[in-house]
Amino acid sequence: MRLKQLFSVIFILLVNTVFGQLQDIKICIDPGHGGHNPSNDRKITLPYGIIFWESEGNLMTAFHERDLLQSLGAEVKMTRTGNDDSDDISLSSRVAIANAFGADYFHSNHTNAG
Repeated sequence: MRLKQLFSVIFILLVNTVFGQLQDIKICIDPGHGGHNPSNDRKITLPYGIIFWESEGNLMTAFHERDLLQSLGAEVKMTRTGNDDSDDISLSSRVAIANAFGADYFHSNHTNAG
Protein backbone atom coordinates (compact mmCIF):
# COMPACT_ATOMS: atom_id res chain seq x y z
CA MET A 1 0.00 0.00 0.00
CA ARG A 2 2.79 2.46 0.91
CA LEU A 3 4.53 1.67 -2.37
CA LYS A 4 1.39 2.63 -4.31
CA GLN A 5 1.23 5.95 -2.42
CA LEU A 6 4.89 6.63 -3.14
CA PHE A 7 4.40 5.95 -6.84
CA SER A 8 1.33 8.20 -6.86
CA VAL A 9 3.32 11.08 -5.38
CA ILE A 10 6.19 10.49 -7.80
CA PHE A 11 3.75 10.39 -10.72
CA ILE A 12 2.13 13.67 -9.68
CA LEU A 13 5.53 15.31 -9.29
CA LEU A 14 6.65 14.06 -12.71
CA VAL A 15 3.47 15.28 -14.38
CA ASN A 16 3.88 18.68 -12.75
CA THR A 17 7.53 18.78 -13.79
CA VAL A 18 6.70 18.00 -17.42
CA PHE A 19 3.52 20.05 -17.76
CA GLY A 20 4.24 22.87 -15.35
CA GLN A 21 6.06 23.69 -12.20
CA LEU A 22 4.52 23.85 -8.74
CA GLN A 23 4.28 27.66 -8.72
CA ASP A 24 1.43 28.95 -6.54
CA ILE A 25 1.08 25.56 -4.82
CA LYS A 26 1.39 25.51 -1.03
CA ILE A 27 2.40 22.22 0.57
CA CYS A 28 2.61 21.56 4.30
CA ILE A 29 4.92 18.72 5.33
CA ASP A 30 4.50 17.12 8.75
CA PRO A 31 7.58 15.08 9.71
CA GLY A 32 5.54 13.11 12.24
CA HIS A 33 6.33 12.60 15.92
CA GLY A 34 9.09 14.76 17.41
CA GLY A 35 11.55 14.34 20.23
CA HIS A 36 12.66 11.02 21.65
CA ASN A 37 9.64 9.93 23.67
CA PRO A 38 9.54 6.10 23.66
CA SER A 39 5.78 6.15 24.25
CA ASN A 40 5.11 7.50 20.73
CA ASP A 41 8.44 7.44 18.86
CA ARG A 42 9.83 4.14 17.70
CA LYS A 43 13.44 3.51 18.76
CA ILE A 44 15.32 0.83 16.86
CA THR A 45 18.77 -0.41 17.81
CA LEU A 46 20.67 -1.36 14.67
CA PRO A 47 23.90 -3.35 14.41
CA TYR A 48 27.06 -1.76 15.84
CA GLY A 49 25.03 0.11 18.45
CA ILE A 50 23.48 2.55 15.99
CA ILE A 51 20.21 3.98 17.32
CA PHE A 52 17.45 4.99 14.90
CA TRP A 53 14.49 7.06 16.06
CA GLU A 54 11.48 7.31 13.77
CA SER A 55 11.23 11.04 14.52
CA GLU A 56 14.75 11.63 13.17
CA GLY A 57 14.15 9.61 10.01
CA ASN A 58 10.86 11.41 9.38
CA LEU A 59 12.53 14.80 9.81
CA MET A 60 15.41 13.98 7.43
CA THR A 61 12.92 12.71 4.83
CA ALA A 62 10.88 15.90 5.23
CA PHE A 63 13.95 18.09 4.64
CA HIS A 64 14.63 16.24 1.36
CA GLU A 65 10.97 16.55 0.32
CA ARG A 66 10.99 20.26 1.17
CA ASP A 67 14.11 20.89 -0.92
CA LEU A 68 12.73 18.95 -3.88
CA LEU A 69 9.34 20.67 -3.78
CA GLN A 70 10.89 24.11 -3.39
CA SER A 71 13.16 23.43 -6.38
CA LEU A 72 9.98 22.81 -8.39
CA GLY A 73 8.54 26.13 -7.27
CA ALA A 74 6.23 25.07 -4.44
CA GLU A 75 5.91 27.11 -1.27
CA VAL A 76 6.57 24.69 1.58
CA LYS A 77 5.79 24.91 5.31
CA MET A 78 6.98 22.29 7.79
CA THR A 79 5.18 21.59 11.06
CA ARG A 80 8.57 21.16 12.74
CA THR A 81 12.23 21.63 11.87
CA GLY A 82 13.74 20.43 15.15
CA ASN A 83 13.62 17.19 17.07
CA ASP A 84 13.16 18.09 20.73
CA ASP A 85 10.32 16.90 22.94
CA SER A 86 8.77 20.36 22.51
CA ASP A 87 8.48 19.59 18.77
CA ASP A 88 6.06 16.72 19.47
CA ILE A 89 2.90 18.76 19.00
CA SER A 90 -0.69 17.53 18.91
CA LEU A 91 -2.41 16.47 15.70
CA SER A 92 -4.79 19.42 15.96
CA SER A 93 -1.81 21.78 16.20
CA ARG A 94 -0.33 20.26 13.05
CA VAL A 95 -3.60 20.79 11.20
CA ALA A 96 -3.81 24.37 12.52
CA ILE A 97 -0.34 25.09 11.11
CA ALA A 98 -1.37 23.78 7.69
CA ASN A 99 -4.63 25.73 7.73
CA ALA A 100 -2.95 28.98 8.84
CA PHE A 101 -0.47 28.51 5.98
CA GLY A 102 -3.33 28.00 3.50
CA ALA A 103 -1.91 24.68 2.34
CA ASP A 104 -3.23 23.13 -0.86
CA TYR A 105 -1.76 19.78 0.19
CA PHE A 106 -0.81 18.29 3.56
CA HIS A 107 1.67 15.42 3.72
CA SER A 108 2.58 13.57 6.92
CA ASN A 109 5.62 11.29 7.13
CA HIS A 110 5.48 8.19 9.31
CA THR A 111 7.49 5.00 9.15
CA ASN A 112 5.85 2.93 11.87
CA ALA A 113 2.75 1.72 10.03
CA GLY A 114 2.62 -1.99 9.71
